[in-house]
Amino acid sequence: GVKGNIEGAEKYMEDMCALGLETSVATYTALVDVCAKNGDVPRAERWFYKMVEDGIEPNVVTLSALIDACAKAGNLPRAEYWHADISARGLAPNAHSYSAVINACSKSGGPSGA
Repeated sequence: GVKGNIEGAEKYMEDMCALGLETSVATYTALVDVCAKNGDVPRAERWFYKMVEDGIEPNVVTLSALIDACAKAGNLPRAEYWHADISARGLAPNAHSYSAVINACSKSGGPSGA
């Protein structure tokens, strides 16, 4: 699969912030997604929490990217946690979020608590 350049993405984010440019849910979701492509769950979650800390509300695309990171890493419990978080935030899970958690099940041997 395609891997993203996390360090490059983080450098551009740092440049944006240094220039005083406004970040958005799309900016942070792109960072979470590049971490997901590399299966780097801790880094993806760090960017997610930074986004929330900066007052930017995640959307279902952001959370689906987190689930993708967990699936790629074979971490079904975290994938299920983030899938449940979608509804807990008052958002509606979509086909992508369900596909991502199904992918996590396929890599780990089945649902952990379903």
